[in-house]
Amino acid sequence: MKLASVTFSGRPDQVGGAQIPAKAFQKWCKIFNIECDYLIWENTTPFELNNYDGIFFCTVPTDDQVVDINVPYICMIHAEFDIPTNAIHKAISLVVIQKDYWGYPNELPWYPCVFPEYLLKGDEIWSTNKSGLLYSARITTWKNATLLAGLTRYKPFLDFYGPVYISGKANHDHYQESIDLIDPNWTIISGLFDINHFGKVRAKHYEKSTYWEVFGTPKNRIQIPRFNLSAVEAMKFGLVPIVDKRSTPNHTNIYTIDINDIGDYHRINDYRKRMMEILPNSPYGYDAVYKQIQNILEVFSNECNNI
Repeated sequence: MKLASVTFSGRPDQVGGAQIPAKAFQKWCKIFNIECDYLIWENTTPFELNNYDGIFFCTVPTDDQVVDINVPYICMIHAEFDIPTNAIHKAISLVVIQKDYWGYPNELPWYPCVFPEYLLKGDEIWSTNKSGLLYSARITTWKNATLLAGLTRYKPFLDFYGPVYISGKANHDHYQESIDLIDPNWTIISGLFDINHFGKVRAKHYEKSTYWEVFGTPKNRIQIPRFNLSAVEAMKFGLVPIVDKRSTPNHTNIYTIDINDIGDYHRINDYRKRMMEILPNSPYGYDAVYKQIQNILEVFSNECNNI
């Protein structure tokens, strides 16, 4: 069986949930000894895709994009950020972030859809002398970047959690301007990661102690049933997420720092210890995701054997 893992957002400035799962799926296929090519839609054709036994689309295709596809395909729906099209009805299965998320009969869960090497196994070794706070994502309102910018002007916060490092780029110029007016006391590396250059550079990126994962604002509460992919990666390296517990899954509360309890900084190593005890055997652990991928590949295998 030979599969194609396809992204519709393959440019370096599009790295994120619309691109990373396609590369992650290819990596998982290698673990299961299945041949799989990572492809960018704009660089290929339906004729080339039809030479594969099956296709994994890491986001929802349009009806026009699959009209000439004659091989079985699975597509992934990223919850509230994707709008299902009629193309999903031709899919042999739909991959979603959690079981029964959309309510379609052929859903299969896959989350976190990070690279396999960024999932906890329980054998990680973390330093107890880590320091600094990391924000690694697009700089947006829904991740409350202005609140973090304001907190960096507050000396006790910097004494507890600093220095603060930002790795990302504002999704709108006007939002960057509003951040600049606050004059935050942080170090910023403007730009996004290249998906093909992780490794040691990525590991060094996560040498900090805590990770900013605060969703929404007091006036715009956002319910997110998961963490950002970059937050899951950060936990692999022992960074404790700072969150608004009113917006995050209840099962993560035991090892995360609530934004209203940021003065509880002296217990960070206790939170980190809980992460090590809980995460490897949780839905965020390697073994759980391994089984999810196994189920997806079985659907491909069964379909190919029936052709």
